[in-house]
Formats: sequence, structure tokens, C-alpha cells
Amino acid sequence: MTAENSRTGSTVAIIRKNGELFAVPHKLKKTPCSPGEKFSSSTTHKEHYAKPMSLGSPKPLTPYHHNHQRNRLPVRFDNEPEKYVRFCAERNISRDIKIKDGSNADRTRFMTTSKSTYIEHSGVPVGFSNTGIVAEKTQWVHKRQAD
Repeated sequence: MTAENSRTGSTVAIIRKNGELFAVPHKLKKTPCSPGEKFSSSTTHKEHYAKPMSLGSPKPLTPYHHNHQRNRLPVRFDNEPEKYVRFCAERNISRDIKIKDGSNADRTRFMTTSKSTYIEHSGVPVGFSNTGIVAEKTQWVHKRQAD
């Protein structure tokens, strides 16, 4: 049994016994406390329980909290459209957008995802028992799918 100094300062010492490490805590002053401080009849459930609201009952008053949504100012954006007015803001302002299907070649222009993913073949081709051939063929197919 040896005592080592604590490296973090959170303990007085560290004792190694039978291969296990044990921490020796700092001494604490015992302070007297009144019985009311130690145990109270109030629970977390009692403190946070709210009586369910029924139809026609007034909303209960709550203390002011600066981060509640009802206490924040409304957020306004530049060029924000007006409420309840149709066509009040110009639409499609940027004319530089070009809609494209993503294909780089004419041969794959109308190829669907299903056609490019599920390739038809009859049986297992020759050489597919070799994992190197399968890997090379898979790389080639994936490269062609991106065209």
C-alpha cells in the first residue's frame, strides 16, 4: 500500500492496494443544519405541476421571462413580402439559375435512376468469382453512372 500525490488536486492522495486505485477525499467541516433544510415536503413534481386548463377558465399568470417568445419583438427581414397581399414581392429575381438534369452526356440524358442502378445481365459473367475483377467492373460501372 503506497500513497501517491494527486495530480488534479481533487483528492488528498491516491492509494494503490491489490492493484486497485483508491482516492482519499479532502476533509470536510461538519456544519450543523436545521431539520427544515435537510428535508422539505416540497417535491419537483409539486413545484412544476400546473393545473390543466379547462374551457373558459382564465389563463394563469406567470412571471415575466425575457426569453419567452411572447416577450420578443417580431423579426422583420429586408424585402419581406407583405402579409395577405398577393404578388407584393417580385419573384424569381435571380436569372442566372439554369435547370439541368445533371447528366454530362447526351446518351445518359433520359436515363432514369432505376436504369443506371439495376443493370440487366443473364447469370454470373465469366471471371466474377475473382474479387479483383468484380471490384474493377464495379468501379467502371459507378463511373459510368455518374456520366
